[in-house]
Amino acid sequence: MMELLLSLLGWLVRAMFTAVLPFALVLGLAVLDGLVRTAVLLVVAPLVVAAYVVIQVADSAGHHVPAPRLPRLVEVPA
Repeated sequence: MMELLLSLLGWLVRAMFTAVLPFALVLGLAVLDGLVRTAVLLVVAPLVVAAYVVIQVADSAGHHVPAPRLPRLVEVPA
């Protein structure tokens, strides 16, 4: 009976190292990868939107500011 229990325990330990631990490792890495990607998207996406808005506002302001006018020859004192 003891030999059967030790054999079963040995089989369970082998199964854990050949199936369970690699599966848990791959699953953990997949979850970690998803967390990193989500964090990057949560940081990068608002920065991209903010940059787009800043560029649009600057472009709009640039169209409303009059360009400097060079003096004409008749306006220049001799």
